[in-house]
Amino acid sequence: MGSSGAIAEDLTKDLHHRRVRRLMTNLHWVVSFRFGLVLLLSLSELALASSGARDRGQRPFESFPIRGSLITGFRNTLDPCRVTIGFLVEHGGNGVPSGAAKAFREGEYFKKWRRTHHAWDKGAYGFALGLSQRAAGSKGVACHVTRMYADVNRAAPHDAWLLKQADKQCLPFNLDLQPPERSRRLSFHNAYHEAVNRSVNDCDLLVSVHSFEPRKDVELNPGEHLGLLFDGWEADRQNARVAGGNRTIASVLRGSLRQRGVVAASNRPYVLWADHHRGFRVLPDPEALYGPQMYGRALDIPYLLLELMSDRDNHSLLDPVAESLIEVGVWLKRGATMAQHSWY
Repeated sequence: MGSSGAIAEDLTKDLHHRRVRRLMTNLHWVVSFRFGLVLLLSLSELALASSGARDRGQRPFESFPIRGSLITGFRNTLDPCRVTIGFLVEHGGNGVPSGAAKAFREGEYFKKWRRTHHAWDKGAYGFALGLSQRAAGSKGVACHVTRMYADVNRAAPHDAWLLKQADKQCLPFNLDLQPPERSRRLSFHNAYHEAVNRSVNDCDLLVSVHSFEPRKDVELNPGEHLGLLFDGWEADRQNARVAGGNRTIASVLRGSLRQRGVVAASNRPYVLWADHHRGFRVLPDPEALYGPQMYGRALDIPYLLLELMSDRDNHSLLDPVAESLIEVGVWLKRGATMAQHSWY
């Protein structure tokens, strides 16, 4: 009897295990089927959305690294139109490459200068990114490394790209650089300009975005929202040729902004071009417009520079500035033939 009972108990256990295995198998197939159905529906919806986006010519805004996180490109491919605006942000961050000299990474820069305007243009990158999200077909390049490491808005053949002083104080981490460190920084400087050259060569208008820290000798007048900087260069390209060149384009942009309630200060807080008839003073630093000037002239593209106040929230300016830039871009594409004088 004991042996028969053990056999019966073993058979019962075996039957139970078989039932459990069968149940788990059925459950597995049910879950797999439901998961597969959900996945199939999700892929179908994604395919439909993608096909619909292609039909409408719409793709999302993209931001992508060009060289790690030190230099990034951004472009708006949502419903591309005929106007392409190129944005440059030369002083978009206060970061330091991991390969920088230890004296720079851990020394006086981080203790004293990293959060100051001497290190970066606060808010410039976010503003340029916001403009590009609103201006269909736009693109741009931003540098996220501090200008104290390598100022990409200054020419490399001279030492202007290596900041030696700030607030009349010497910067020891930029003095007497060893050849390997100097070569490393120059390589980064060149990498940024290579990225710009690849990105903006087909733009209709080039806009550099900066910010400034208001002080006694660098400020806007009450009621002015931003600075608009320009020189007197004229493009030769047929669809960008405008009598008066960048000066006329800046005037048209100022008029367009004024219609939207935004007051742009002409060649302030700095002056990049001397108009002796109007008594403009000459900016002590002639290379302040180096980046857009170099690429604008080399690629035959009109260029301007926006200066924002870093101590303000400039978010409310995004829509009117983007709309005005698009309006000026369309005007340029049409050969600048409309009656622009009413906008001045």
